[in-house]
Amino acid sequence: MVKIGAVGDNCVDMYDNIGELHVGGNPVNVAVYIKRLGGEAGYAGVVGNDGYGRWVKEQLNEKGVDVSMVKTIEGSTAISHIDLIDKERVFGKYEEGVLPELTLTEEELDRLAECDIVVSSVWSYAESYFERLKRLGAITAMDFSTELDSEVIDVVGPYLDYAFFSFEEGNMELEEFMKDIFERICGMVIVTRGEEGSVAYDGEEFVYHGIEPCEVVDTLGAGDSFIAGFLYGMAEGLSIKDSMIKGAKNSSVTIGYKGAW
Repeated sequence: MVKIGAVGDNCVDMYDNIGELHVGGNPVNVAVYIKRLGGEAGYAGVVGNDGYGRWVKEQLNEKGVDVSMVKTIEGSTAISHIDLIDKERVFGKYEEGVLPELTLTEEELDRLAECDIVVSSVWSYAESYFERLKRLGAITAMDFSTELDSEVIDVVGPYLDYAFFSFEEGNMELEEFMKDIFERICGMVIVTRGEEGSVAYDGEEFVYHGIEPCEVVDTLGAGDSFIAGFLYGMAEGLSIKDSMIKGAKNSSVTIGYKGAW
């Protein structure tokens, strides 16, 4: 059975214009989607000692995600303010709360390294742990989203097996960008492109795949769903193409309802 270790940011997605709350954050989303696919997932992170922090842990626990590596400290849990407009999420103010205080013990790093893949995000304050995770034999992944030139790329690059990015309209030449990133990391580069699907580059060839037709309710979590499906497929030993198909199918499920999960 595939087991994923997710590390880093979590938040409460606060839909201000429709008055709804959902748990979110790239690593926790990926963990939940891995469970949905039939795998196992553990999440390491930090929440505040407020009601939101308790709620985040309760929600993850209900989804079957191991939260034994989640620390509760004094302060506020992160909040991401969102408006849902024409089925698209529009991000507003972001309150990161206690997230910068993430710490991992040696025991937790050992536990994470025992997973098939360890995944984090560019906003997770987890980059300093990637060298140690790689030395422990971990296969690693990070989502950089639209942060196409983040300083974190070069911090984790030598220890990174999968780098995920999200392209928006007007971005630079896709394949040249992916070649450049490939030279800065030790693994594969994958770019999601919304309705245009995804592209993966392993240093030898570019693999393209489209999307799964579906009714769109809320696009929040679409990219994280793709990442979960793709990593699940790679951990199962599927080809790059088949892993992209798995990611696209998983994404189509998520955008059929409100909230990331």
